Amino acid sequence: MLVIDTQTANTLTKGSDSEQTLNLSQGYRRTIAATGLPAQLQIGALKDRQTLARQRLTAGNSGDSHSNLPWRRLILGCKQNTDNNRQNNPMYRIKKSSLRKFIFTLLLAATCLRAFADSIPAAGGDIEITPLIHSSVQLEYAGTVVQIDPWGRVGLAGAKIADLILITDNPGHHLDPAAIAQLSGPDTRIVIAANAQPRVPKGIIIANGEAVRLAGVTVEAVAAYDIIQGAPEHPKGEANGYVVTLGGKKLYFAGVTECVAEVKALKGIDVAFLPMNVPLGRMTPAAAAECTRLLNPSVVYSYHYDQDYARRAVTPDYEGPGLPGGISVDESLDLFDAALEGSGIESRRANWYPPLN
Repeated sequence: MLVIDTQTANTLTKGSDSEQTLNLSQGYRRTIAATGLPAQLQIGALKDRQTLARQRLTAGNSGDSHSNLPWRRLILGCKQNTDNNRQNNPMYRIKKSSLRKFIFTLLLAATCLRAFADSIPAAGGDIEITPLIHSSVQLEYAGTVVQIDPWGRVGLAGAKIADLILITDNPGHHLDPAAIAQLSGPDTRIVIAANAQPRVPKGIIIANGEAVRLAGVTVEAVAAYDIIQGAPEHPKGEANGYVVTLGGKKLYFAGVTECVAEVKALKGIDVAFLPMNVPLGRMTPAAAAECTRLLNPSVVYSYHYDQDYARRAVTPDYEGPGLPGGISVDESLDLFDAALEGSGIESRRANWYPPLN
């Protein structure tokens, strides 16, 4: 899921000179953006709200005409599965203004869409995939929980105690000892690259190319390193990507790497998590898409793609140099998706970047 920026919102809501009074308020746009809805629903909500404003300007307010709006109909269709339980939700019993009711419906629809989008079928049941932040991912399968690079920068409210934790590298947004401790139980196993050992002394070190089976999960370490040289550096042999096998499905978590020979050699990947927009022009949208085509998974997630966010999480006033070509992060995602057109690979966008507190 993506949050629409102000420039996009302005473009969506800007009409002709005679329609300037219909431009949506900054407050409404911020309200929609703060929901963290999928970008498509945010765009639809903004368009619907302007349509509703036009209707009221020309015909007056004749009650709740939200149901006649196209995106409202789409959202309500997704929402039907939640209706049987809504009366048990105390939030739904609160008397709401028209806007609050509209936002609440969007949130219910987002929950429905997210539950559908972030799971894949496997032998013995679905694998549930919960993107958390930047490159932090939670997997659930048949009662087993796997956490990859847990990072507690915005809290861990959606994360569960892990049977297995995988750490790809040693920077703080990959290796967070406090998050590891919070998500560890008495029997939790922790797999690390060698560079994490000083901060995770109880971690199980596996080197590039090695495989282990822990907590009923098979894990293979894959090399993760730079082709383009220069700082920030990711030397060969220091960090790991991981192939995790659950229910007969192979999920590849690349960590921070370019499309090196060891990555190209992977076979039978069902779901790939690949970084993008890595500094110094590494893993540009075109390069990430080319790597995805070589791996040929059924599903791909771009992750670890907003490096400025990760820096601001530590240094709030940080201002980065921007992406090559002056494109925005959202534009990079669009370019990635466009480069995959015709491949048959499903590109899923997730809410990797919740608001920083």
